[in-house]
Amino acid sequence: MMDARNEALAFVMKNGPVLPSQISTTINTNILFASAILSELVDKKKVKLTYIKRGGSPFYYVSGQEEKLMDLAQFLSGKVKEAYDLISEKIVIRDSEALPWQRVALRDLKDFAVPLTVNHSGKAETFWKWYLTANDDAKVLIKKLLGDFKSEAKEEPKKVEKPIERQEILEKPVKEEIKQDNDVFDLILDYFKENEMYVISQNIARKGREFNFVIDVPSNLGQLRYFVKFKNKKNITDSDLLSALDEAGKSNLPVLFLGNGELNKKAQKYLDENVSGQMIFRKV
Repeated sequence: MMDARNEALAFVMKNGPVLPSQISTTINTNILFASAILSELVDKKKVKLTYIKRGGSPFYYVSGQEEKLMDLAQFLSGKVKEAYDLISEKIVIRDSEALPWQRVALRDLKDFAVPLTVNHSGKAETFWKWYLTANDDAKVLIKKLLGDFKSEAKEEPKKVEKPIERQEILEKPVKEEIKQDNDVFDLILDYFKENEMYVISQNIARKGREFNFVIDVPSNLGQLRYFVKFKNKKNITDSDLLSALDEAGKSNLPVLFLGNGELNKKAQKYLDENVSGQMIFRKV
């Protein structure tokens, strides 16, 4: 077993990123055994694995092979591939200025987009950096996006000792209305992520209060498509439900109604008696 581990590690160091199937061929064993060896090497922090998968399997690599991960971009598709192209060009992206689909895709682009938390005056905001960009270089670009050169001259920047996924960097205060909009949107994105839902399209109907999406929901019968209405209000009425059904009717899709409030009595009665199979309500 020890010889097999050493042989597998040597192969990854020479050829990574690699798949378990390549390891199994090299050490003359089956994929299950090769995967077990790689998992052990990952646990010992000798090998890393990607979020990108091919045929359901991640790729394995070692420190120093990060640039080679770009070769795996061919396995990205759809909006995630578009987000890859965007961040590789922009290097740093301000989350609050990204389009809704970009914010979703960047969160799925874990191998290439690193989130940085920027703090100043007790407020926080997320920026995304290209994974190969040094933190000090990212700080310069972030300050440029913020137009914060004056404060940089007055204040000595914090020393960045080592790259980390969630890092504090100085920033301007975030406008309250933008922060509220981001907080609500992040609430929806977290719900989609927890339930493995894939966003097809989205738009802001009313800033900070109402969002529309089209999503695919995994099921035993395959992907099911829904129109999603989110309303940020304490009391959701039957009129809100009717309006959502009317919007969804244009695309002939069932409705997933999300809200952070409660259905009032008339809305609950309408949902129970009139829209069976057409609408689902979930509080988030």
